[in-house]
Amino acid sequence: MRLRNENAGGQALDPAEFRRRVNHYLDDLGYRPLFHLSGWPTLGTARGRIVLVADFANDWGVIQWSSGSNAYFRTQDLWQTDQLFPLRVKGRAITQQFDTAAADPGSPQMYVNFLSYAGGYWPKSAEQTLMDQSVYPYLTAHAGRPARYGIVPMDFPDFHVNVLHLLIDQNFTS
Repeated sequence: MRLRNENAGGQALDPAEFRRRVNHYLDDLGYRPLFHLSGWPTLGTARGRIVLVADFANDWGVIQWSSGSNAYFRTQDLWQTDQLFPLRVKGRAITQQFDTAAADPGSPQMYVNFLSYAGGYWPKSAEQTLMDQSVYPYLTAHAGRPARYGIVPMDFPDFHVNVLHLLIDQNFTS
């Protein structure tokens, strides 16, 4: 679970108050045992618990989110650009992240490759264009080859079942 201080609207909290409130839920209300709060867990350690990923300044030793790259994550999240053909640029960012993740199977970093794009387009139309022009052709061309693509969040997955099947099938390629 990625947790961040949105700092939005009339409910903005300064960092110290945000951490105090999180600790209130964890300690005073007794939710701490439900969470894994210290680095990457094994599957057995994570089972039945929520793995907290912090997207806020802290000194707790939890997994720290990155919208770029850090010790835990290597993230592609280009959600808008002012370049001439933005969906081509986003498509290249997606396929480059797939290539980078596949070429680095032993990395301790978790690769995250967001497929969504919002910059001036209807999200559903943008995602369909990205699937048709970049994601599906890439995954089809690489089908049957062992690869590690990481976490691939997408909007409207029920409209892209063919892409879901290719990603899931990749987990069973040896």
